Amino acid sequence: MEAVAADPTTGASACRHLGADLRQDCLSAAAEALAADAEAAAGLCAELPDGLWRDECFFQVAEISDQPQRCASAGRFSLDCRMHLWTRGLFRLLPDRTEALASQEQAIEEAALSAGFQPDDPRPWVAAFRVQGARMRPLDRSQCAALSTAARQGACAATLLDLYGDLLNHARDTGRFPCDGSPLTGPLAHAPDPELDALVARRRAGDLCP
Repeated sequence: MEAVAADPTTGASACRHLGADLRQDCLSAAAEALAADAEAAAGLCAELPDGLWRDECFFQVAEISDQPQRCASAGRFSLDCRMHLWTRGLFRLLPDRTEALASQEQAIEEAALSAGFQPDDPRPWVAAFRVQGARMRPLDRSQCAALSTAARQGACAATLLDLYGDLLNHARDTGRFPCDGSPLTGPLAHAPDPELDALVARRRAGDLCP
């Protein structure tokens, strides 16, 4: 491990002389240390036998190098890898906190395809809606109606409803929900929305203000 820390390439050569279990651990560490050179790091991962170590190695190389296309080699972690890098990349893809959701739809669609998601996969959209929904002041689910397909509209509305439930949980857990009946402000502010009003009323009578 000292050799890996000093020089990952030289260290990897030392790793190859170890017994099987230690060799896998050592090569994985060398691959992580070398991940800035993703191609070389992936070559070390490829030396590992099929299994947990190999999958984790490719996951780490994809994450450190920020190359989502390498998630395809991460085996059991391929989806987790892709979603992790996708969610992290959304903050670069969607830097504007004020743009309407529909104005960003094409950028999301193109980026999702480039990241390896299928056109009908809702998961990249759910992540994008959560990122933008958390930025909205006030939360406005009516924006979902401007999206181009019924599937996206439905996913958007459901995602923002779930997100609002999470915001209520956070307000409850931090003692910030206004049980005195004062207006909902900050992250809890929302545009007119009967479904959100019903959720707040139901939760107020339940766990928000015991």
